[in-house]
Amino acid sequence: MDNFWSNAKAARIKLGLTQKEIADKLAVSLGGQWEQNKYAFYEGGRAKKTTNELKEVVAVILGVPVDELEGATDVVIAKFPIEIQKWIATAESNKYILRAYAEWLGDQMEKPSK
Repeated sequence: MDNFWSNAKAARIKLGLTQKEIADKLAVSLGGQWEQNKYAFYEGGRAKKTTNELKEVVAVILGVPVDELEGATDVVIAKFPIEIQKWIATAESNKYILRAYAEWLGDQMEKPSK
């Protein structure tokens, strides 16, 4: 299984979210039909191809940077307190809010450490 999807599953479970809740957010963010079984197909590693946009939106929903989800570790270390991650994952957001957050998150990851 792709590290991204196994780590995304671990993060989802840590947040106490269901596959259906993630799929509902994907439907809002990306448009189209996102059912629980479609998300489960990706999370289960059965999809042959995953777009960068899908990975970015899933990462934003989970509150974990894409490169961390793609890492070789099985443990996802959240960059944000769990309360913020839960708010991001459950807030009634639209694709513009999620994209703006993804851009902000990317900017934060690019800043040099002090």
